[in-house]
Amino acid sequence: MVDDAVNMREAYLRKLGWGLAALDQKDRDGIVDETRAHILDRVDQGASLEAVLAALGPPEVYARHFREEAELIFALAGQGPITMFGAVVSRAHRNVAAGLVFLLVLGLFTIAGLGVIVCGMKLIDPEHVGLWVAPSDFFFGRPDHEAGRREILGQWIFPLTLVAVAGAWLLARQSLLWALRSQRRG
Repeated sequence: MVDDAVNMREAYLRKLGWGLAALDQKDRDGIVDETRAHILDRVDQGASLEAVLAALGPPEVYARHFREEAELIFALAGQGPITMFGAVVSRAHRNVAAGLVFLLVLGLFTIAGLGVIVCGMKLIDPEHVGLWVAPSDFFFGRPDHEAGRREILGQWIFPLTLVAVAGAWLLARQSLLWALRSQRRG
């Protein structure tokens, strides 16, 4: 009976270790050792091993919580935009805040990318690219009629795009940090 309990406990811990394979060896060993101590404490307090393991849940699911926590810590520590965006993307389907930040960042980068494309087009064909106003229209591109058209941005399109891209970058970065920090607290 005791050997069966030891085998059951060690099998659980072995599967937990496998589920933590993405973490470095030191962290993985620490989590497994801490989980072993927790199981032994609970059993010493009179709980059955089966009840303790059931309370922890399947080892793969239990390990996922530690992997996600490590991913959050890594993303927040490095604060690289790709890493932070990846961490938010992996949570977007489970968390409303992460989902909203994902959509916001995607929209911001789309707008910034379009601004860069417009600037490139303005460099290549300045007579056909711009923000035009005519007596009856306000539009982007080249008007069908020549009379009465006036470009309202001209060369200001370049610094305005730079400001828009920088603003999108800062807002996206702050939004990503907020989403990840809220996940860490939650």
